[in-house]
Amino acid sequence: MKIAVYAISKNEEQFVSRFCESAKLADYIVIADTGSTDGTVEAARQSGAIVHSICVKPWRFDKARDAALALIPRDFDVCISLDLDEELQEGWREEIEKVWQENTTRLRYKFDWGVGIVFYYEKIHHRHGYHWHHPCHEYPRPDARINEVWAHTDKLLVSHHPDPTKSRGQYMDLLELSVKEDPLCPRNAFYYARELSFHGKWHEAIDACKKYLAMPTATWMNERCYAMRVIGKCYEGLHNLYE
Repeated sequence: MKIAVYAISKNEEQFVSRFCESAKLADYIVIADTGSTDGTVEAARQSGAIVHSICVKPWRFDKARDAALALIPRDFDVCISLDLDEELQEGWREEIEKVWQENTTRLRYKFDWGVGIVFYYEKIHHRHGYHWHHPCHEYPRPDARINEVWAHTDKLLVSHHPDPTKSRGQYMDLLELSVKEDPLCPRNAFYYARELSFHGKWHEAIDACKKYLAMPTATWMNERCYAMRVIGKCYEGLHNLYE
């Protein structure tokens, strides 16, 4: 089994050595750099990663991840998509080799998002038959011509250690674009509503949350609960404690 780890980067020198160290058991580590001006590229190469420079304009995450995926040789079996501020956990390769079968195309595994929040993630996939969808909070989707076969593990494989000072300035425009492009997708409808609350746009966030909750496909209980908490936070921001 040949396993590749792939990522996109921009000015993430502080994370790259740790990232590459966690992925060192992979057969291939490739990073698509989108315009770093710090030492990210040099540090990544020194840490054993293969780095290519790519340009995506106007910017969107899904096209950048597709470009990174395309850099992986065709004879690989398993692809692990990570961000530079994420780390593979000890025993990750052994676990993948244990649960991945010959016909497997996708793996569901535990992911530590930080601040004590752990949930199942789905960004480990077969080399062929997948592409990324959504300009922001992008997600791998199967090609309609493949038969998607899932494997599952309860083992924590990836943890997230973000930079809390990093700007979220680009997210709002990308999420607005995402809901325009795919208005029936509950996932990004929720992310858009949540982002509005981050910017203190209380009334708009409440309306967007209620629109999300009314979607027939918005059935994931965890996300619905989160949306209701966002509504509560917004009413608190409006000093409307009754609501």
